Amino acid sequence: MGIEIEATEEKSHEHFELIEHLGSGGFAHTYKARSLDRDAVDDYGTDIVAIKIPLNAKKERQLRKEVELNARLHIDLASAQSTNIVRYLGFGIFRGQIVMVMEYIPDGSLRDRLGRIGSQKPMDVDEATEIIRGILQGVDAMHKAHVFHRDLKPENILMRDQTPKISDLGISRMLESNELASTTTGTVYYMAPEILCDEGASFSADIWSLGVTLYEMVTGKLPFGGSGTPIGTMVDLIRGQNQVPAIDIRPDIPRVLSEIIDRSLAKDPSRRYQTAGEMCDALMHLDQSKQSESTLKAPPESVHKDQREGRPCNEEELRLTVLANPDSSMGYLRLGQFLNRNHRYGEAIEVYRQGIQHIPDHNLLHWNLSIALLVMKNQQQACHHLEQAILCGLAGSLKVRAESLLKRFKSSRAGVGKSTKDEVEQILEKVRRSESNTDAEAMLNDAVRKFPRDVRVRQTLGEFYNRSQRYNKAINVFEKGVDLDPKNPALLWDLALAYYGAQRHVKAINRLEQAIDAGLDSSRQRHARNLLKIMQRKNV
Repeated sequence: MGIEIEATEEKSHEHFELIEHLGSGGFAHTYKARSLDRDAVDDYGTDIVAIKIPLNAKKERQLRKEVELNARLHIDLASAQSTNIVRYLGFGIFRGQIVMVMEYIPDGSLRDRLGRIGSQKPMDVDEATEIIRGILQGVDAMHKAHVFHRDLKPENILMRDQTPKISDLGISRMLESNELASTTTGTVYYMAPEILCDEGASFSADIWSLGVTLYEMVTGKLPFGGSGTPIGTMVDLIRGQNQVPAIDIRPDIPRVLSEIIDRSLAKDPSRRYQTAGEMCDALMHLDQSKQSESTLKAPPESVHKDQREGRPCNEEELRLTVLANPDSSMGYLRLGQFLNRNHRYGEAIEVYRQGIQHIPDHNLLHWNLSIALLVMKNQQQACHHLEQAILCGLAGSLKVRAESLLKRFKSSRAGVGKSTKDEVEQILEKVRRSESNTDAEAMLNDAVRKFPRDVRVRQTLGEFYNRSQRYNKAINVFEKGVDLDPKNPALLWDLALAYYGAQRHVKAINRLEQAIDAGLDSSRQRHARNLLKIMQRKNV
């Protein structure tokens, strides 16, 4: 049954029916809703979605600005489709105002699992590290798309079974600083000291927020203050006092885990992990070392039984874990790694494949399967699962290794030389890996001069200018690209976004219509039609 609220338009004209109020924040009310638009349902892949309805007219204007600044960003993240980011579906009109449409996640938030602040319960260490690794993989994908969340906290981590999904991406930029620090949002507990000192902040502040979250997950406490601590005192604690090490509160956790948390909570941002991928790797190594230790520490009864059966220790327990928890990745990963270590690669392959049947989007299952397949000299299938691992959000050094392996295998098959195409791809790869916007811009401008007729180079440079809101420069680059390839729908789409950002709406509408006519893909078409509707409203 839908929720009855005062309507400003006839129900027959509405595209959504509200089902359940999920919560409210500093920006919007969030509802579970049913899409009544058949075309949208086809695009979404479901009729059940979540929509964010701005609290007031001011928030709606901010949301309209979000459309202008971040349409390209959301498309980029959608194409990367990290398993650990709540899927953005678009903007729509509901009850006469602009709303944001998102994937509906049914299993509550990480806050629901921890308990409200003041009565949290510590989580199992293995469960906590598995969840935080998933969050880090999502954050790694965001940061590589040049997105700084600013408001990571358990309330903004939604859960689909054991898979964490980061929500409210981009919304933190639409909140004023006093709203971000308010006690109603709870954000101040997770804010980095440099934000509270007005020194400016970037990606490392997200690392801090995850350090606070991991500390809370394993200890059941916040590292600074608590529910009754006044905000002024809380700010002073965060800025000037070191936390009690997690291992002092919970002595049974691995010392290395406590040290990982301490590093993520360094007051000096340069002393923290510099990327989410780096912190994820540290937790991965912790898990691998724990698995090795557990194999060596089997109970005497298990040792005797395994020796009688001619098998290494703990295999039976690992298999029982898989049978008891068929939808948890941990059992498959541990059993597969156990079999790999004992050179039983064929059995490991079957275990990982069984895991992928239950959890098809788990990047580590695909990664470990690809390694076992490579040992068995099945290069074709190994490449397929390397690609799947990357698509599912493989992060950090593992992603770098996967990309390197894929490049090597593809080059060996194709016998690729130093062609122009390869040289361009090498330049674009350097740009993607560059942590300096100045260096990236210089490399792209050099590439445009060297390869003036290569559309990919022009498109990448134009996207760079769009992201940095230098819309007139982007327009110039994209227009020259369209001269080279007039029917390229992606170029026309990017050019329309640049005109939109520059407030040249007539040009934006013209280029959006051309992009649709040129065969813009269905996801971008939906965004294009939403942008057309928004620009056609009287107050645009």
